[in-house]
Parts: sequence; structure tokens; C-alpha cells
Amino acid sequence: KNGRYVFGMSNDGKLMYRDNELDLVEVYYSGKHGDYFVLEADGTFIVKDKHDEVQWSKVNKFAMGYTDNCLENNPCPYLHLHDGGVLVINYIDEGGEWQTKNFKHTIDVGYP
Repeated sequence: KNGRYVFGMSNDGKLMYRDNELDLVEVYYSGKHGDYFVLEADGTFIVKDKHDEVQWSKVNKFAMGYTDNCLENNPCPYLHLHDGGVLVINYIDEGGEWQTKNFKHTIDVGYP
């Protein structure tokens, strides 16, 4: 929204989070140009190469599945980068309750 925080794949194939104001970069995966990431229906993070071959994956620690109408007609799970820089994954749990969890707590990314 404000351009301070960025999450996604860089042109050189890094899955990363960046705080532009603090010049802070967290790299979760380093690959090649053309790699892209996918958030699967069960919350698994996958990076694929330009040939759609899986290069990296991290399974979500929480039980979740695809839901058509999660919050304001958005399907779940989905990622949301808050104005304060926290990246969260929103989903419906096994009990049918809407949940939001810090991305860093849902998969083992190597950061606290």
C-alpha cells in the first residue's frame, strides 16, 4: 500500500520480504529468474521454476483448506501484508472459524 513493505519473488528468483525504509531484507528462497511462488489450498508455500517444476516447498503448520467465501468474498487461504509490515495468512480452520496468523509462525522460514 505505502511501498514500504514488499513480499514476493524478485526478478532474480528470490522469495523475500523487504522493509524499504529500514533496508531490511529476509530471503526465504534463492532461485533463478522465472521462478514463481504459489500458496496452495492447504497453505503450503511452493516455488516453481519456469517449467512448473517444484524447487522448494514448506508445509503449513496449521490445518487449513480452500474455502470459496472466506472474508468479504475472498477465497482462503490468502496472504495479506498489513500496513505495519506483518505478513499474515488468513484461513478458515477445521472448526469453521476465520483465522489470521503471522506468516513466520505458519511455516519454518528460519526467522523468529
